[in-house]
Amino acid sequence: MNKLSLSFMVKVIVIILLYYILDALFDDTIIIIVLVSFILLYILYILIFKTRDNQKLEIMCDAPGYLSLLTKKYSKRNNTYSDLYFAYGYVYNGEYDKALELIQKYDVTKLNEENRYIWYNISLKIAFHNNDRNLYMGLYQKMKESSPSKKFMNELDVAKAPIYILEENYEDLIAYLMDLIPKQLKRFRIVELEYYLALAYYKGNWKEDGLAITEFMLKKNYQLIYHAFFEELQKELEKE
Repeated sequence: MNKLSLSFMVKVIVIILLYYILDALFDDTIIIIVLVSFILLYILYILIFKTRDNQKLEIMCDAPGYLSLLTKKYSKRNNTYSDLYFAYGYVYNGEYDKALELIQKYDVTKLNEENRYIWYNISLKIAFHNNDRNLYMGLYQKMKESSPSKKFMNELDVAKAPIYILEENYEDLIAYLMDLIPKQLKRFRIVELEYYLALAYYKGNWKEDGLAITEFMLKKNYQLIYHAFFEELQKELEKE
């Protein structure tokens, strides 16, 4: 029995025991009120204290905070994929060399689907950062051929956006992003795609549109490498 199943069973047993204790002491209305209150308090506890590590990065857009969580989590125990998760944080913190060093130890073909697309995400970010079009296209093709399930199709859609930049096809990228951005459920994806959109406006000489995005995104002060990218891009836009 794995730890998740054991934890679930313990929670069920606690609820059953609580019900019988309350049933012996109080009437049905009070029992219902107490049980509902217990469940709501537990849900609140989960939301506040048991937030998944990746939500710190993907929803709260806090790469340093995500790395700090990982450091605490894995300081006293090893995990086969901990280096992959650290690389995930490093790449969104702008530490590309550290990320590259860590992912090289993994064989992407042996990873489960979720970790596989984390690996591709990291590798593609590094290739794009290095402006390596051939490497990026090769990685993207392998990612595409890996037949992602419906759950991970969005990863493929997001990874397609930088191809337009590498091919200097800015007008089509703008149209593509206008359709893709509203579909995003994770904030860090929106930040990333908004950067590509601002870059497309800059490269396509639509400066006012580019400035509107950089000014708005800088006010958000998200703790991702894209904040620095927006700062650099805004300086370039203001020169023109």
